[in-house]
Amino acid sequence: FFLDHSSIDPMDSLPKDKAWHSKDFWIRLRTEKLKGCAPTLSKRKTGAAAHHETTTLLAHENSNAWDRVKADGYYRSKPLPSTLAQSRSLVDLINELVGLNFPPTFALLYDEAWELWRHFPLPEGFEGLVPTLDLLLFHVDPRKGDAGFSPHRDRQPEDVKASFHEDGTPKYVTRWIALTEADAESNSCLYVIPAQDDPGYFTSDDVDSEDRGPVDTLPLVRSLSTKQSYQKIRALPCSPTGSVIFSHRIIHWGSSGNPATCSAPRVALSVTYSSPDFEAAYVTPSSFSWSEPFDLPSFEVRLALVCSQMIVYRQRFDLSPSHVRLCYDVVKSSAGDCLDKAYKGKVLAEFAASVREMGGAEAGEGDEGESSDEERMLEVMLEQGGEGFDDDFED
Repeated sequence: FFLDHSSIDPMDSLPKDKAWHSKDFWIRLRTEKLKGCAPTLSKRKTGAAAHHETTTLLAHENSNAWDRVKADGYYRSKPLPSTLAQSRSLVDLINELVGLNFPPTFALLYDEAWELWRHFPLPEGFEGLVPTLDLLLFHVDPRKGDAGFSPHRDRQPEDVKASFHEDGTPKYVTRWIALTEADAESNSCLYVIPAQDDPGYFTSDDVDSEDRGPVDTLPLVRSLSTKQSYQKIRALPCSPTGSVIFSHRIIHWGSSGNPATCSAPRVALSVTYSSPDFEAAYVTPSSFSWSEPFDLPSFEVRLALVCSQMIVYRQRFDLSPSHVRLCYDVVKSSAGDCLDKAYKGKVLAEFAASVREMGGAEAGEGDEGESSDEERMLEVMLEQGGEGFDDDFED
């Protein structure tokens, strides 16, 4: 992510001055570079009225949502027309940031995504799940060769059975919100393999090697073992503000779209919820709590989350080693103190993995004077091969 022509220091200089760690930097960026966007970055309270509004807005989501996620692994929700203006504002912001070569998730530093999310709580039946603050924003433009994430599961726990409640409902779900049209014929959409057609959904993707060859253990091979099984793949196009709720075990992906018919990028927001006994929230309760009186997260919390997400998902967003290092500088600073211990450990492990992938070059090159304690910490993590998110079955 670079700033080519600006009165603000270009991204390449940030390792030296750390100016981009400050709230003022991002307010100035928005004022000077993001045309038509007001510089909103606050921690204001939205008040109890917002809670009443979201309850009213989601009245159309009937109790069938819970049953469908339990049976199919997903549920597609209708659009919320009253949020279209907010959605367009967020899309404008993301397009501007992407135009400056920032990853779209950096829009979380501003208010729009957080304000929009307020209108999309989980429907009835999911009360035991709380936000993890695992948020991502997507900007997929098939005209530039972009595509969604390849087929994967969001979580691969060692004990798959324990990641579901006794009644079969998942302890972890994602709500994927379309901010623009998401169309299979043009700018791409989500695809899923329904739970009932996936042999490893409730069990595991590991099978006895004595009974099956290595190739047969691949979830896609097991789920798509016949020509007829391909007919069970379901496309989930969405209109703006339409959304999909799906479990951590459903195999899903984003298609590549059609450059010839695509007129605009596909932009989306994803947020996750979990039972606390399965996965804790990414920030400490004292740093931010998604409850009354509806404060927005502080700038420090947002910055730590954004940079952590960039490290964890570095391969999927194709971040360069130098950019991973910039994000690591934030996580290891005082801003990273707000992160939950387990999540921060995963982020550091992913950074260590990036150092290993590059052979210690570039990504692991710190500022002069970096302490020997930190160097030893990284060496230990590399030797132990720290574990990151086990959320993909392709590696």
